[in-house]
Amino acid sequence: TSIIIATAIFSRGTLVSAFSSTQPIVQSLPSKNIRTQRSALRFSADDEVQQLLEKARKLREEAATMSGKTLQEVEEESKQQKQIAEERQKELVEKARKEREEKSNNTQSRASSRVVPVPDDANSQVMQAAGAVERAFKDGIV
Repeated sequence: TSIIIATAIFSRGTLVSAFSSTQPIVQSLPSKNIRTQRSALRFSADDEVQQLLEKARKLREEAATMSGKTLQEVEEESKQQKQIAEERQKELVEKARKEREEKSNNTQSRASSRVVPVPDDANSQVMQAAGAVERAFKDGIV
């Protein structure tokens, strides 16, 4: 199926130029083709993953032969190192969380127990507020 496009240009009532063209109607891709393209992309990504895993396996074999160990020993060492790194990461996260909680608890208790005197006249109140803002900015709060 196609569409005929015709264009005519007139100048002061006289035909100056005429153009016609036949354009095919572009139909939208069926959803089946889109699924096929997606699955093809997924398969190519899976293929790439498989290739990388194969390269990693070959590197482990090579490392095992160079170190004089069996492949199983190298894989066990790798697993142990990975577990140690994960445990360290968990410990660091937990330590940071505890420090953050302690810091927030300390600042909340100090702020709630602190009594700030407010001056009687408006000019002194403005000066006090301006000083507080400047200190907060200096401390990196604002």
